Amino acid sequence: MAARSLADLQGHAGPTRLEIEERSEIDADAVPAARLGCTPGARLLRLRGLRRRADAAAAPISSVEMHVPTEFAAAAKRPEVGTTQIYRLTERHLGLPIVAMEQEIGALALDRASARSLGARSGPPGLLIIRRFFGPDHKLVEATVNIHSPIGAFTYAIRLGAPEGALTGKHSQGEMRRWCAASPRS
Repeated sequence: MAARSLADLQGHAGPTRLEIEERSEIDADAVPAARLGCTPGARLLRLRGLRRRADAAAAPISSVEMHVPTEFAAAAKRPEVGTTQIYRLTERHLGLPIVAMEQEIGALALDRASARSLGARSGPPGLLIIRRFFGPDHKLVEATVNIHSPIGAFTYAIRLGAPEGALTGKHSQGEMRRWCAASPRS
């Protein structure tokens, strides 16, 4: 099964905004380079901040680190970066298409700094989501590291559809459409 767009994998229920707290240039050493999907020593613009629901001043949804190779940093410096994903800005303003995205979801123990920024206790497990966005020739355009607290501020929801031509056997597409229309949604 496949999602129909990168937006389908973001998992946020409604619009969000990103409050940028820090911008700095870094050189990726071996550990961050492997985690981010870039080569060791790569020069990156790192943005750190908190993501919140667009219409609320409530607790943050997640702490976010975004890493952009300096050759694409102009997109990450745009004023709309708080409300528009950097990969979209890269496509729109630099003309570089995003052709693939990798996503990893896992757990981690919240450290003090992450817990404090999320309004949670340190120690309990948090949700870790790493996304890597690639342009042509598998060139890294952006990597994000999102940490979500265990206090219920985040629920990951995704709906996947069967790829074209996946229907087999005795059920026609019309039968499947009728079945899907009659199925209760949760």
